[in-house]
Amino acid sequence: NGEEGKDGQELNERERRAKAAMARFGSDKENANNAPPALSPTKNDTIDEWMLVTPAEEDIDELIECIMDGVASSEEGKESSSERYDQDTAIAWAGILMNSVRNYRELANANVDDVLPKFSDRHPGGVPSSDTVEKWIDAAQSRSLEE
Repeated sequence: NGEEGKDGQELNERERRAKAAMARFGSDKENANNAPPALSPTKNDTIDEWMLVTPAEEDIDELIECIMDGVASSEEGKESSSERYDQDTAIAWAGILMNSVRNYRELANANVDDVLPKFSDRHPGGVPSSDTVEKWIDAAQSRSLEE
């Protein structure tokens, strides 16, 4: 019987902490307006459902790093690469991506067929190949796994 009480206390402590976290989360008006709730209480006021939310802050530097990592990975496999480009081109392409992909986490969730149409011949740097965009996505996925 003593063990049942201890388990009940631990459960109540977890529920208390979860409620406190919910209260803190709910008081953040910016999150409440911009993001879906991460937790959903059930009838018993216990939390048994989680929803993964991809961070949506804009970070062009992260995108530039993924683009440059894609170049590095293509240059490792080849002595000469037709996909070579400089930092200025990476910055221009990252600027184009920012219209639909705001950071490397979103890039990691993207697919080539959705990203590639954002580019046209009129943009600085031209149009990256689908293999190049795939390398950017691979680099973003690798970064996401590290996080």
